[in-house]
Amino acid sequence: MSYFERGLFYLKTILQLFGEEVVSVLPFLAVMWLCHAKLGVRRNVAIAIAWIAAALLFGALHLPTYSWNFIQCFVIIGVARIVLLSGYVMTKNILVAAAAHILNDWVLFTVMVVALGRQSIT
Repeated sequence: MSYFERGLFYLKTILQLFGEEVVSVLPFLAVMWLCHAKLGVRRNVAIAIAWIAAALLFGALHLPTYSWNFIQCFVIIGVARIVLLSGYVMTKNILVAAAAHILNDWVLFTVMVVALGRQSIT
């Protein structure tokens, strides 16, 4: 890829990664509301249940992408989702969670681009 194409790739991922935050935050809020308002679960427990449910759903959505690798999707991606969702839980601002997700993925993408670039040179 040229530098311009790489730049476009990074820009295109902004919308996708923001969408992933929406796909995480909406179920989180729904499960939290269900647990707390309808089932009478204490608020802190409802948040924990919703946090785990959102991480599991997010991991499940990645199963086809990662060839149904359950460890990759539920352990690695699920745990990352718990960490990234903490930005929303602490601030109640989806833009904070999206920014953390974008920065996290851009760092990972850049590491791979640099690693693959060096590999092709040697």
